[in-house]
Amino acid sequence: TICLITLTFAPGIFSQVITNGYCQSKWVAEQIVQRAGIPAIIFRPGEMGCDSTRKHFWSKTDALRLCLQMCFDIGSYPVEFRDRLIEFTPADLAAKSIVCVVDSADLDKKLTVNVSNPKQGVTFKEFFQGLGIEESCTWYESICKLEGQDEELANIRMYYDFFLNSDAFKSMVQPGATFPKHLHCNELLLSMLPESVVDEYEQGVSELLLKHLTTYKK
Repeated sequence: TICLITLTFAPGIFSQVITNGYCQSKWVAEQIVQRAGIPAIIFRPGEMGCDSTRKHFWSKTDALRLCLQMCFDIGSYPVEFRDRLIEFTPADLAAKSIVCVVDSADLDKKLTVNVSNPKQGVTFKEFFQGLGIEESCTWYESICKLEGQDEELANIRMYYDFFLNSDAFKSMVQPGATFPKHLHCNELLLSMLPESVVDEYEQGVSELLLKHLTTYKK
């Protein structure tokens, strides 16, 4: 979603959803731009995927690609992921969206836009249905039993240990959990992007998930 955000919230409010230094540093940078008082468009890229047409691979250490690939490799996904959305934006479509916003925006005003997929993401359960991949209560245990010390296996173990077991993540995957509704508005995207670009998002994401990842072999 490309979202319009009113930048009048106290930093303390964002501490509930921005809990790490990486994101906090971006928030501070935004505040510097806003306090300068100059017209600006601040873009917040969300989860970026690979090019939707060239099908280049994501980085091997990208959290989402890593998690999805491991689910394919071991034939199951974590039960706690059942209702979590698989949501990302192909890099080329994110770039196209940014260009569309710049071309149509009033450059004398300040805008803050979140660049991510305007289409509703699918849940892990919805995505893996029909692919022969079922949820598992012992997903991480299955990973730990795999032999070998290849880079991808080491990365997924680190990813799980440091992120998936955190209290912040557990709160994110609760049914109905989402970014606070008062912080975003989907209408901005739909008003600024041509329908053809919105359709490209849906097609690009689908192709990447069903063709790119499922055919990739280590």
